[in-house]
Amino acid sequence: GLVGSEMCIRDRLGTFISAQLGEGGEFLENFYATSGVAAHIPQNTPTLQVLGDVSKLILLAPQKNIPIFHALKLTDLTKIGFWTSFDDKLQTANFFLGSPNPREGAPAILDQEPIQFETPSWIPQAATVYSVTSFDIDKIYNIGLEVAANLVPQEMINQQIGEIEEQLQNALQTDLASLLASFGKRIYTIDFPINFIDHPTSQDGSTIPQESKAIITEFENTEILARALAMAAPFANQQQPGVPGMEIFEEMGFNGIRISIAGVESTFSYGKNKFVVTQGQGTASRVFSLLNNPPEGSDALVNNEVFRNAVDQYSSEKGLSFTYADGDKLLSNLIPIVTWAFQQGTKSVAGDDMQDIEKFLALFPEEEEFKETLGAIITRMYTSEDGLNGNTFYEYK
Repeated sequence: GLVGSEMCIRDRLGTFISAQLGEGGEFLENFYATSGVAAHIPQNTPTLQVLGDVSKLILLAPQKNIPIFHALKLTDLTKIGFWTSFDDKLQTANFFLGSPNPREGAPAILDQEPIQFETPSWIPQAATVYSVTSFDIDKIYNIGLEVAANLVPQEMINQQIGEIEEQLQNALQTDLASLLASFGKRIYTIDFPINFIDHPTSQDGSTIPQESKAIITEFENTEILARALAMAAPFANQQQPGVPGMEIFEEMGFNGIRISIAGVESTFSYGKNKFVVTQGQGTASRVFSLLNNPPEGSDALVNNEVFRNAVDQYSSEKGLSFTYADGDKLLSNLIPIVTWAFQQGTKSVAGDDMQDIEKFLALFPEEEEFKETLGAIITRMYTSEDGLNGNTFYEYK
């Protein structure tokens, strides 16, 4: 049972610690001897390090699942490590997942085309988080087929593919290869500041926090998406109890569908050879405006001096994925969310207890107090012949 498993893990942990403190402990020695690990050990004393042997972690899974790990080639993974360290006003976090060349099965997904930290002109300086990822969906599909062949008979795979091809021809007048080839090989994501909107079901004027984010990728054959949208049209604009609200829209050269579930608005749209997914009221309009009229001067992230310096210093080399965040914006945006969550959790409190809570909330720093605290936060993920690597840098002011 669960209690027995916890005792087993506790016993193993105790044995491990005793072995490392005494004689016969080889874990750390073997771990740091693994190819690729040494490059991630911080020069300064680590403030935190989490180390693991993936091959041994897999053995902790239920025995019936072990063949699946073998079929996915996850048993080819070696070590996993995470380190953090400080150097004056810079915090560094390093990550390593051992997956040596040649990679096969699921680990082969890591072999995406390395890219530079690209920043299109339409990325706004107002974004709290921006990322770009190399993503070849056609390559991932082919890897998926190879992995599936290790799990199910090839005849079953061929049958499923044949059914999908038939459905695509009937519905969208296209084939799977054309659909996959239409997607670009970069995925851009933007997170905007969280804001508050009217509660969708409350009548007391209360508000709730709303995330605002977008995912954008190139999509060449937009005729496919136009046919998909036409198929969805008969089901749109039919408000029924318990059924998500759906609306077909056309805005600023983009066509798509808007879905509202419990007050959360999402859109799926295409235009200007792009496929756009958004979450949050008004986010779609904001993104369409950026794509039609890219910001200029200081309103464009690419012209932001802090951003450019961080890229030059920490992420000038190619990688699989890059993420940039404005630390001040993240922190200042977090305070009202934390305050709101705390207030929601203490609604039933009254009397002296409530007074104590109000005093506690009064101690919370204001948004303005977080300015000039954090600078750039930048992450680069990349592969080497030894596996997947990651570096995150946090600048403190």
